[in-house]
Amino acid sequence: RRLLLEHARLHRDGACAVVGREVQVDTLAEYEAVRDHPQKGRQLHPETRKQLSWLYFLTGNASVVRETLVELGGFDEAFTGYGHEDLELGYRLRKHGVPIRYNPHAINYHWHPVGFEEKCQKMRLAGLSTVRFYLKHRDFRIQLALGWNPFSLAMHRLLYRYPIIVQLLHRMSTRSRLASELLLQYHYLCGLREGMRTLASPMVEA
Repeated sequence: RRLLLEHARLHRDGACAVVGREVQVDTLAEYEAVRDHPQKGRQLHPETRKQLSWLYFLTGNASVVRETLVELGGFDEAFTGYGHEDLELGYRLRKHGVPIRYNPHAINYHWHPVGFEEKCQKMRLAGLSTVRFYLKHRDFRIQLALGWNPFSLAMHRLLYRYPIIVQLLHRMSTRSRLASELLLQYHYLCGLREGMRTLASPMVEA
């Protein structure tokens, strides 16, 4: 109920962006339990954290002074698929000297059931967006933060060459958290490779 008030409270202390606590819930019962006992909800950051990097500028619960947003050009509409239009804006905010402050008392609840196949598709699109993000700024720290490195690309090459492993992960994904996470990463790296071919050509694949 105090979501907007908590965002506004931090903005009164000076120019900044504010990210609140977004609580992911899977059921109405879980929402009611966390609403009544917020400390029991899943937390991405400790309550003592004061500032965040651009990597956590997630706009499911974020605010920026309008004048600052206009000055920076708002969201980049070149990000037409899924992923990173918020992180890229956060990157520009930090580069512009705007701190990203964290307020754990600005709480909202997010319920968005997504099937596993849709998650895989989103991860592929996120890989494409990672390439678009990097090409815009050419900052190796973007690659580092978003898992674009020789080790991850080598893992993708291995899985791509042996599709039987990918098939096995698919079969295991319904009962193994590790298998599902590896499969999501595989699809993310498929998108990354696709972006390197189509958006960044010619680009040397590190």
